[in-house]
Amino acid sequence: MDILTQTYIKLREKLTARTGAMLSSREDAEDVLQETFYKLWSKHYSYGSSREAEAIFAATAKNTGIDKLRRSKPTVPLDGHDKADTPPGDSREKLKIVENIIERELTDTQKYIIRRKEYEGAPMHKIAAELKMEEAAVRMQLSRARKKIRELYNKTEDE
Repeated sequence: MDILTQTYIKLREKLTARTGAMLSSREDAEDVLQETFYKLWSKHYSYGSSREAEAIFAATAKNTGIDKLRRSKPTVPLDGHDKADTPPGDSREKLKIVENIIERELTDTQKYIIRRKEYEGAPMHKIAAELKMEEAAVRMQLSRARKKIRELYNKTEDE
């Protein structure tokens, strides 16, 4: 049995309890651990020791749990207003402005990431794999794209 599988078996209950407290559901915690195992397995990383594997597994499980929490939270509109405050026609107009900004001002990579993440709800690791990029680089591109959209949207509001 390889080190990663041994580590999974050894830490399963402990990490299920820890991520379960974070996510408030044992089922979600088990999903996170399975996703963590898959992520680590698919990277074909060779672990030097069981201690190293435990550290990497625990950190990855924690980060995967945080990602799951973020995905489950409702998103805030780019302009910071609640949808209940906005008449339906006004909301459509704002969406058109944002879509125009995306189309005209973002790079092709940023457009792809925004569409996959915001419109389709794809997880970061999947987008990263599709683009053959590191997940951190995808997050950075998404952050830069959102910032640019906010800045340009706010300029149109000021005009």
